[in-house]
Amino acid sequence: MLEIISQPGDDPAFLKIVCQFAKYAAKQHSLALVLAIRIDHWFGENWLGFQGKILGAAGVHNRLLSDDLVVPPFHPNRVKAITRLDRTESGAFTSLQVPVEAIHAKRTSESNTRNYIRDSGIYCWYSGDTDKTSSASLMVYVVSPKGNNGWYVMFSKNNVWKVLKSVAISPVECNRIIGVDSFADAP
Repeated sequence: MLEIISQPGDDPAFLKIVCQFAKYAAKQHSLALVLAIRIDHWFGENWLGFQGKILGAAGVHNRLLSDDLVVPPFHPNRVKAITRLDRTESGAFTSLQVPVEAIHAKRTSESNTRNYIRDSGIYCWYSGDTDKTSSASLMVYVVSPKGNNGWYVMFSKNNVWKVLKSVAISPVECNRIIGVDSFADAP
């Protein structure tokens, strides 16, 4: 069982989806560490591979997502909570809330240093306050001795959460992960 510690304003249905993606990635890559990082609200696909700005102007992206990955430079005020999940010998995951600074160190505007992710694991950034919104996002980085990768998924909610857009992962794969028949709405 993999369970993210819920925060006020989280929609349980969306948290379940985040857990399903984290569990899928951890199983696919045989990794024992998952960090689930709650961002205050929705965030766009431009965060995928974003490393920061050079001298406050041009944005720098890791377009390959297979090279060294950098902790996305969300403003520290946007990072609201982090759940650390560690796989036990039995295969279950234990959950522990850790300080935000555990991965998102505060930076000054003059700092151009990049915070590279060095520890193997699954890193999931997800939207908070989803109980009041109709859109949410999830970004996953996989850091592994076998190679790195990442993807982004945008969700919308009418009555249920649905995949609206995905980058570096197919919508069909996303729907398979969350257990949705991607052809259910087809005529």
